[in-house]
Amino acid sequence: MRYLVRAMRVCISLLSPAVLVLTAVLASHAATAQQNTTALQGKWLVKAVDGRYRADLGYWSFSSSELTQAQSGQPFETNAYQLNGDTLSVNGSSVKILRFAGGVMEVQDGAHSLIMQKLGASMGIPKTPRAVTKPPARPALSQEQCYLAVEHAYADLQQMVEAGRVNVEQGLMPEERLQEAEATAKRMRNDITVKDCLAATTPASITLYRCLSSADTSLTECAARTSR
Repeated sequence: MRYLVRAMRVCISLLSPAVLVLTAVLASHAATAQQNTTALQGKWLVKAVDGRYRADLGYWSFSSSELTQAQSGQPFETNAYQLNGDTLSVNGSSVKILRFAGGVMEVQDGAHSLIMQKLGASMGIPKTPRAVTKPPARPALSQEQCYLAVEHAYADLQQMVEAGRVNVEQGLMPEERLQEAEATAKRMRNDITVKDCLAATTPASITLYRCLSSADTSLTECAARTSR
């Protein structure tokens, strides 16, 4: 957790806070090395295209070996698909799965990146399985809080990096600082996950995720609270 706070400070300082506008929007993320066909099964709502979040972007629905894609403004399309590691082969095209866990998936489909949320009982996140003889310990934060916290963090990180790119274009910041900030943001995205949030036990980690679960806070503010 101390590493995360330090990483936040580095990323925030590199991107000139005076010109950043941090907006709490829904974003998705969780990292994993393996995906499988069983985990893909079901309906996934498209929440964002190329980092832009809005409603009615369509959905992807996996059923057995078929994928139905219904994207905004386009007709339904159903094709057979194959999953090889983190690559989906669909109708002669390759779709790269960038992140997959906690009911959230991000893919690179051609020139566009899509963030999708799986339909489920609780904000698209699978329910925590219960032991037959003994119920699991109740986490400090709910699944919904963790889901919102992770989305909030990734949205703010993306806003910060985009603002940094604008700064470079306007000659306000050197390219090297932007590259360092992008690398820091990537490490943070790999560490801030729904799984980590649900397993949070230390005061610092609980404070961070609880702060991020609120739409009225920013990544900068939450990092400051955690370091107190």
